[in-house]
Amino acid sequence: MMDNDEIVVRKLIPLEYWRLMDFDDEDFERARAAMNDLFYNGADKSSSQLYKQAGNSIVVAVLEKDIEQLRGKR
Repeated sequence: MMDNDEIVVRKLIPLEYWRLMDFDDEDFERARAAMNDLFYNGADKSSSQLYKQAGNSIVVAVLEKDIEQLRGKR
């Protein structure tokens, strides 16, 4: 976004990261609830673990295409 010749950067929220990694909203909500129940007694305290979980995943559709290409090169 441009604002008076300045670049404004908006940080993605954890849900947006999960969507980029091809998870649906229900998966995200289940992971968020489980994390909060396990570590924070149900209180929504931290998003850093949700960012890390998304970052440590792989997009299944991309993996499938990679495998298809590798199989085709035999």
